[in-house]
Amino acid sequence: MKLQNKVLKKYRLYFPNDTLRDVSERTNIQLTRVFRLFNGKPMKVQELEAFETAIEEKLNTHSFHRRFQELAEQAQLAFGKKDLEMMAELIERRLALCHYRTPININETETNIA
Repeated sequence: MKLQNKVLKKYRLYFPNDTLRDVSERTNIQLTRVFRLFNGKPMKVQELEAFETAIEEKLNTHSFHRRFQELAEQAQLAFGKKDLEMMAELIERRLALCHYRTPININETETNIA
């Protein structure tokens, strides 16, 4: 159920205004089943994949999301533990900054990682 809750929260993050009918249409899952899933019924693998596909389609409309995900996957395979910890710390710091001021446009600023 942890994975199901995580996927549903992620879905709501990217589609916060979707009604149950919108969710049903986007995922091709029956409306009554969508209602049950959001109320705690266990999800089938096909339903999980439908939600993941909807999220991926949303992210793939923005090429920078896809690029970031690809780079993160490559980094996990190529970097050692120390480098990954450093990258995670950098991302955490940038996220913390976003809470205290307006988000930084990465295209306008140059960051040095070393």
